[in-house]
Amino acid sequence: MSRIVSTGSYLPRTVVDDDAFADERFRLRSGSARRHHAAADETAIMMATAAATQALDHGGISGADVDLIIGYSGMPDFLYPKDTNVLIRAVGAHGAAAWTLDTACASAISALSAADALLQAGRFKTALIVQTMNWVNRGIDQATTDFSSLGDGASAMVVQASDHGGLVGVVERTDPDAFDFVQLPSPFATGEVEHIEFSHDPRYRGYFGSTVLGVVAELFEQTNLGPDDVDWFVPHQVGPTLLQVWCDQLGIGREKLLHTFAETANMSAVNVPHILDVNLRAGRIK
Repeated sequence: MSRIVSTGSYLPRTVVDDDAFADERFRLRSGSARRHHAAADETAIMMATAAATQALDHGGISGADVDLIIGYSGMPDFLYPKDTNVLIRAVGAHGAAAWTLDTACASAISALSAADALLQAGRFKTALIVQTMNWVNRGIDQATTDFSSLGDGASAMVVQASDHGGLVGVVERTDPDAFDFVQLPSPFATGEVEHIEFSHDPRYRGYFGSTVLGVVAELFEQTNLGPDDVDWFVPHQVGPTLLQVWCDQLGIGREKLLHTFAETANMSAVNVPHILDVNLRAGRIK
């Protein structure tokens, strides 16, 4: 198995709350109280570097010990080569392999699964997983209300092989029918800079309300575990009401739910590792 050795996070300096939105149309309907918006100088690479450096420091690990970096950069600084390549020099991981693994909001889980397989195979010894999201600053039309429940930030995890427990199982599924729920077309294809489009398709609610939970049932069966075996539930935080619905439908007590939506809103792939970081440092998760 492989285990998460340490974590780190970075949240942009600018904190926005409901009081900042005088226009009632911009006020949150999702229950979030505040979120962080990246400034122009808080680039994707800058935020990723800060989170990665913190994770290494928390684990007492030198950048020189990292031989694999797996990164995801939402609204990246570079389309080619990728932002992840810059992190090698930024954290002092000279000679490390640099992968960019993009499965959108699920990228942290995909990266954790990939790192686990590679570490168990003996290909690498220490993996640094870094997620950064800059979608409010770069991908949202500020004249709309679509960004009111979104936040920017970065998070990181250091992962190493372990003989004393670790990752138990992963299930990943991609539903092609959900492709058009959230979209950002490539400017190379459209010829102009686009903004993120959020679907108001009625299927959206049903998909996130029940369909996505199928992978959890699959995971329980794969690992021979069930809701009663769960100590903490760390979900992708689309919205606080939906998180409670997930708990109820999965049979996991709401007291086991961990999230940071009220402080950070939805940071896409940054969500899960950031929640882990906050609660590891608070001593809730061992």
